[in-house]
Amino acid sequence: MWDAILAMGRAALAEAQRGDVYDENREDPVDLDSIPGPDATDPSTAVRLTVENYESFLNLPLDFQGFCVQSLVARKGLLVPGNPALGVVRYAGRYCVFSSERAMAEFCTEPDRFFAGVREACYRQPELIHLLRVHEDFPRSSLQAILEMMSGQQSVMLADVACETPLHFQESYIDKSYEWNEWKLRQDALHVADIRRKTTSTTQTAFSHLRRENETQVYLPKEAATSTSTSRGTNPPRLKKYFVGLRGVPQPMQVAECRYDL
Repeated sequence: MWDAILAMGRAALAEAQRGDVYDENREDPVDLDSIPGPDATDPSTAVRLTVENYESFLNLPLDFQGFCVQSLVARKGLLVPGNPALGVVRYAGRYCVFSSERAMAEFCTEPDRFFAGVREACYRQPELIHLLRVHEDFPRSSLQAILEMMSGQQSVMLADVACETPLHFQESYIDKSYEWNEWKLRQDALHVADIRRKTTSTTQTAFSHLRRENETQVYLPKEAATSTSTSRGTNPPRLKKYFVGLRGVPQPMQVAECRYDL
């Protein structure tokens, strides 16, 4: 990491010798009083804090290890110490110092662009992540994560997962005749085909041909009665017809008519 920083310093020194480095003395001075103070009500505005307008100025925690953010972005990763005497700029919960008045004024015009430029510089030069103490922007670049990666033991990532389904969204149906085994299905198909080729045969003997139970009909005895002269009656004869030949051996039907005189 230190070799890369030394290489950056040598490159910056070479640019300075060629005259490519920005010289603030070549530009017109900047009025820092135009930058809003701590009394500004807009939270999205960069605020300049000084000894005169902020009581706890000496206890402010400087971000980016006190290096100038504008120089870091505009000079492609060049680390230039900031000058707290010019004031401290507070934006998005961070306190930044700058190497010149023009650098501070340029940062206050577009602070989000410079913060994004710092992250981009850290992507190009990962050693700046630990040097500038910007681990919260790169959670996987912590020392513990790097040591685990080098040792080949990645930490196990766990997460709680829950799944909820509707209650009885589909009626339960169980098919008792369902069979998943194709060999069992093949056996059932062969069994059905075998049954269709079979017939049922019966045998009837002479004794069982049109056999029926025997029946006997009798006349029940009557109670004795005496008829007096006052109570008399006449009982007409009864006619009965019997048909012969309806069942049994085929023969011509005959009608037997009987007359009962009771």
